[in-house]
Amino acid sequence: MSDIRLPQHVKPTYYAISLEYFMREQYYTGTETVTILIETPSKIIYMHSDSPLVITDIAIVYPMKSGLSYFPTNNDKMCIELPTEIEGEIKIKIDFEVKMDFMVKGSYVCSSTNRTLMATTHFEPIYARKAFPCFDEPIMKARFQLNVTADDDFFVISNMNYTEKKTLGSKTAYKFEETPLMPCYLLHWTVCKHNQISIVADCGVKISLYAENTDFSHDFLELAKSSLDFYNNYFGIPYPLQKLDLISVFKLKSRAMENWGSITFADYCIERLPNEDLQLFPRNCRTLCHEISHMWFGNLVTMEWWTHLWLNEGFARFIEYKCLNILKPRFKIWLKFLIDVWNFAMVYDVQKNTHSIEVECDDPNRIEEIFDAISYAKGASVLRMLEDFIGEEQFLNGIRKYLNVYKWKNTTTDMLWEVLAEFSFPELGEIMQCWTRQAGFPLITVKKIDDLEYKLTQYSSLAQNSPLLWHVPIKFIADDLSVHYVLFKDKSANIKLEKPSKWIKLNFKTMGFYRSIYSDDVFYEIIKSIKLLSAEDRYGLLDDCIQFYMSTKSRFACLADLIVSMIPEYEYIIVKYTSEVTTLLWENEYLKQISHKLSEFFTRIYRPFWDEYKLDKVDDYYDFGSARLICYKNLVEKCKDREVAWNLIEAKDNGSLSTELEPCYFYSKLLCASNEELYNLSLENINFACFIMKNSEDSELIKYVLHFYRLFDTPEALKIKEILYDSKESLNSTFLLSAMIKEIQIAQETFYINTLASSIKHFITNYWRFDGIFIKQELEDASDDLCETKPVISNFLYSMAESVEITAKFSSNAAYNEILLYFAN
Repeated sequence: MSDIRLPQHVKPTYYAISLEYFMREQYYTGTETVTILIETPSKIIYMHSDSPLVITDIAIVYPMKSGLSYFPTNNDKMCIELPTEIEGEIKIKIDFEVKMDFMVKGSYVCSSTNRTLMATTHFEPIYARKAFPCFDEPIMKARFQLNVTADDDFFVISNMNYTEKKTLGSKTAYKFEETPLMPCYLLHWTVCKHNQISIVADCGVKISLYAENTDFSHDFLELAKSSLDFYNNYFGIPYPLQKLDLISVFKLKSRAMENWGSITFADYCIERLPNEDLQLFPRNCRTLCHEISHMWFGNLVTMEWWTHLWLNEGFARFIEYKCLNILKPRFKIWLKFLIDVWNFAMVYDVQKNTHSIEVECDDPNRIEEIFDAISYAKGASVLRMLEDFIGEEQFLNGIRKYLNVYKWKNTTTDMLWEVLAEFSFPELGEIMQCWTRQAGFPLITVKKIDDLEYKLTQYSSLAQNSPLLWHVPIKFIADDLSVHYVLFKDKSANIKLEKPSKWIKLNFKTMGFYRSIYSDDVFYEIIKSIKLLSAEDRYGLLDDCIQFYMSTKSRFACLADLIVSMIPEYEYIIVKYTSEVTTLLWENEYLKQISHKLSEFFTRIYRPFWDEYKLDKVDDYYDFGSARLICYKNLVEKCKDREVAWNLIEAKDNGSLSTELEPCYFYSKLLCASNEELYNLSLENINFACFIMKNSEDSELIKYVLHFYRLFDTPEALKIKEILYDSKESLNSTFLLSAMIKEIQIAQETFYINTLASSIKHFITNYWRFDGIFIKQELEDASDDLCETKPVISNFLYSMAESVEITAKFSSNAAYNEILLYFAN
């Protein structure tokens, strides 16, 4: 670790940076004077500098004037040799230039679909060193004063307001106010031609949104105002800057970056387009609230090193939900948390490449790897569990003190626990260390001894024989819905109740970061009372049941019986998750012989939604439309419900079909139209052709679309090709893969063969949602058929067959037989 860190006795205090941009040539020159405090006598200084940054001159200008020699060392550091051993304050002047590229690291250029050029920066975690010489570590906080000169048809945005703007020939020079104390990765500047809309928050801060087209961004500007006011009140510390800018960036790979006072966003994150997916708006609202929360957690108080990244990202992920819960109650955002954050973290945290929340970063080039589900989602889930454990008021008081004590400073995880312990338990640090320093999470089995006593046993999610234990704050409910608490920290323990209860359900409202598996007698007593449980508890039970079944710890009958017990179910997250189960069943080639049984089963699940709401009734919660879409799509696609399909077609034809249900129209046409109509519509309507590619279960129809568009170098053909390379888009990947395998056998054009081969490899390598056994067999058969006529393709298909991993639970013989037996009974 010492080799990658800068010496801690040499620290920057102030950067004065002047840049001149040459946008058309895509480079800039710079001059920087950095004030440095040397705490112990030294003759050598280390700073960060990395390509494409090129140093052209270095000199010391205080307390003496002299040229300096320098040379590169390892880990992007350069060694600067001083003329003599020095202690105290010095100033070094550095001239440099940077040739910008499109790599979205450091200072770079990007362009819109209209070919409008802009230059911007992205410095987190270690890319400031690519844009200017610096001490590129979170703990090396300093103040920055920036000057930027650019062509006068562009303008410049930075962290602070500009204090001076003057014309210099065909260019304009901007002088910006000095920033507060902050690390290099939060410095920012953008050179662009964007339009601007503004609003003033109740706290007096001007908020501006910059985008090429601001017509669809007003909702986000209003939300920024509300969220800034919310955080001012919640944290009890006023936002320390005079302005906050939201900047749209073309083709930004990450969703956003929390530069202090000038947050950058991928352009699609701060625009709400007509007819966009209903779930995109809440997701983008979350991103906005997440980034604004960083102005306190991450910017005002910063982690000491990337080991503690979760202090920034886990907290921001948690608090974005708390903010939206107040500002957008129709979102039911805490329900979304369970599927978007809690479940996401759980699924990631059982994989081989998982890691603890606190993870040592001894390779600077691998720091980005910890910007993952553990730092964000598990960190947020653990914080939510902690808040529920110690109480919302105590948690808030602790967070406010933490921010006040450490503002303008750097912290570690233990510092957070020390402050929160003052408002909860002295041993809080010990309790929480097992959550942040151990990978995985506890699996807790529940067995009933009698109605007054239940036995709990905990295992690691990563290995049943692991010695790891957790201090688990368990909140559970009994059959009278009374709520109980226990801190479970041993391998096993018995819970004794004061009143008899036929069942207990752990993880009340799914606040804890653990899973619970029940003995059959307890499980079936719980599902008898399923309608009395909250949506959070129903979801948690379903999620646990699915994951335990997928990992062979539970039977399919338990999962199916739970789903049946919840009928009718109208809550979006439960409908969505149930649909993922039914899709896995439906796509399994070996269950096609009982497709009529599956359709009957699915009809039981989804038809109540149609009977209750049909096409005219609308509920008042935001996700109603998404839940209805899932149900009606399943009714048409899987249940072949022609009544629903014809009603949807009729509504579409007379213009009364609501926007969110329009995707069902294509499913309805797929069910009700003749083959000739489908072929013609797919050739006339590229959107329907794309729909066929993504959703049809007729591999011959998919092959027809593929074959028709194969030779066209048109935007429509490119859309088809994009589907072949975007595995996340296709929910019918077994059929799509099958169509591609059939098509590659008869394809003649070399470039088309290469496209198909590349796509087949991409799907098999990157995507899990296809029937492994079926595809493996089809690849082998195709390889055998082509071994003499097309040996190269034959060898390719054989290698693909060898690489298919048959891991899907529904593809195993035991699971297959169990499902058949369930539906036979």
